[in-house]
Amino acid sequence: MTPPFICRAYILPLQTVRFHFPHHDPQPPKNRTLKTTTTLSFANATTMKNFPRLTTTALALLLGSTAAHAQFIGVNAAASSASIIFDDTNSFNPTAGTLTPSVNPTWGGLLHALPLTTSIPTNDQAEGQVIAPFTATTYDLLFPITTLTQDLTATGFADLNYLALAEFNTGLGGYGGGPTSFPTFIVSGTVQPLGFAHITGTIDYYTQVLGAVAVLVDTVTYSMAWTNTGSTPISFTNVSVPGSFSSGTIPALAGFENLILAANIQFRVDPATISVTSVSAPEPGSAVLALLAGLPLLLRRRRA
Repeated sequence: MTPPFICRAYILPLQTVRFHFPHHDPQPPKNRTLKTTTTLSFANATTMKNFPRLTTTALALLLGSTAAHAQFIGVNAAASSASIIFDDTNSFNPTAGTLTPSVNPTWGGLLHALPLTTSIPTNDQAEGQVIAPFTATTYDLLFPITTLTQDLTATGFADLNYLALAEFNTGLGGYGGGPTSFPTFIVSGTVQPLGFAHITGTIDYYTQVLGAVAVLVDTVTYSMAWTNTGSTPISFTNVSVPGSFSSGTIPALAGFENLILAANIQFRVDPATISVTSVSAPEPGSAVLALLAGLPLLLRRRRA
């Protein structure tokens, strides 16, 4: 059984795709000063009778600030791309399987899919989807469906790889900054005796002033493995695989400044079957809810 730490490189239409697992090191961008966000002051909240007014005011300030300053207007297709690559060339039954890429070099963030594909002669199967949804105040990179199966009679391992680059453009209002939004994978599957399944990869977050070099502001890393050293299959259901971020925060963006997400995610089975979806984390509005939940404590301290 081959250890799950091999990288491969592909030259695909209109772009060069490189895998570098288990960690992706982007080219260091030039430094520049990042903007900072403003904070609310509760200096005037001296009595509990101010609480309803303060709650309403704080919420209005937050939501009003969001409406005024967060203005995502689209994903720039000319600067974005999505690739889903079913690499079955390391699986054998008795000869190697095939390489099946699904590439969109001008991706506008809409659902991009690799339909359910069977590799010959291994009978391994894979399916994948990626989407970059947004609203005026939110951005996301999600993977609605991922399935990967290596046939019981095959040897070696099978991969499904995602490379996605999404450039979110802002309008005149820019973006007020906030917690990094990233996908949490929800995984179910079965690992055969002496087999494994794993998820590895990164999502890098860059900000970019129009015409300037992009600046790396956060990286979310994924690393999860299921290994079966026994003689019977093991199964798992709806296991949450969250990412681990380096900063956890996206700074404020000026008007027409871009937010760029660069994902490099790999799924591997040997032999195993996994079925994966994803949800956004943190949930939109979590910063607002957290602040409001802490208001009573702040007021009690002021009163004391």
